[in-house]
Amino acid sequence: MQYFMTKSHSLTADNKPTLFSFDIETVYKSIERWVYDNKRYSKRDLETDANLLRQVAKDFIDVIETGILTDKQLDNFINAIEIGASGIWEPTTTKLQLLSYHFDNAKFRLIELIKTANSQTIERLLNCISDNLTIAELTELFIFTFKSKSKKIRIKTANIALDTRDERLVPLLQKELNEQSDSKIKEAIQFAINNMHQPKGELTF
Repeated sequence: MQYFMTKSHSLTADNKPTLFSFDIETVYKSIERWVYDNKRYSKRDLETDANLLRQVAKDFIDVIETGILTDKQLDNFINAIEIGASGIWEPTTTKLQLLSYHFDNAKFRLIELIKTANSQTIERLLNCISDNLTIAELTELFIFTFKSKSKKIRIKTANIALDTRDERLVPLLQKELNEQSDSKIKEAIQFAINNMHQPKGELTF
């Protein structure tokens, strides 16, 4: 039996998460298995699904190899988040979040879009927010999203604020707790305040 080593790609930088991908052939095979295993019962446009995922995978590897994120590549990531169905936009937000640690154009585009996109896209893009933003950037962004007409976005904002575990956000959360009127939103904000002290990635009761 022969064993073949799978090539991988990675980009590292001090105090930033590593960008990693398997080789393009391995990733493409995984995409095809995931997409076309559904072809007998799915009503989705499977070719569009596959093309979006392939483009994101190719761009991600190219960024790792060159150390450059072009506007066109950034557009492709955003497009997959905006129009991608479930199973497509989620992993793309993960990649965009990682890229925003390494590339300011990704971070600034992310902030801009959250302030201008439609509600569905904003809710998706909020998954990219973490300590990749400064406290000043987080505060400005959350002030904006807490004013959204969408109840889901305001609840999501409280959840993402908690995910950062940055206790410097507590004064903003306390202010919003007093100003918000919806009980579900207030509950999410209070939960964030009460648990901000817990270790990042953990919630114990």
